[in-house]
Amino acid sequence: EKLKDIEKLVRSYIRKNLSVETKTQTYEEAVNSGALTLDSCDKYSDTVRVVEVFDSQANRLYSRELCGGTHVKQTSSIAPFVIVNESAVAAGVRRIEALTGETAEEYIEDQLNAARKAAFVLGSKIPDLE
Repeated sequence: EKLKDIEKLVRSYIRKNLSVETKTQTYEEAVNSGALTLDSCDKYSDTVRVVEVFDSQANRLYSRELCGGTHVKQTSSIAPFVIVNESAVAAGVRRIEALTGETAEEYIEDQLNAARKAAFVLGSKIPDLE
């Protein structure tokens, strides 16, 4: 249930078409500004790329992170969004894996086709499969 809520929240941010800004800073400046880092990365270079997701209408910063490969200008560019896995990383820390864009569309289509086949085999309708 929590994953479903998280997925809905992320989708709502994507639909807001929020601005995605990038800038280059020293590692120290980025961390001091509150940028999140990946604990799994042993070393960052002295200069890093910082990605920020900002809502200018609400004057609210949603995310500031060291670059993980995001190269879009607006959040709507990554739609749709679907969570495909969740696992424990450490005590009290969970990792969520998700798909976006065309890859997410293909995943959703595959899941829908599987549900259609199951419904056909069971002589049922997809909403009745639960």
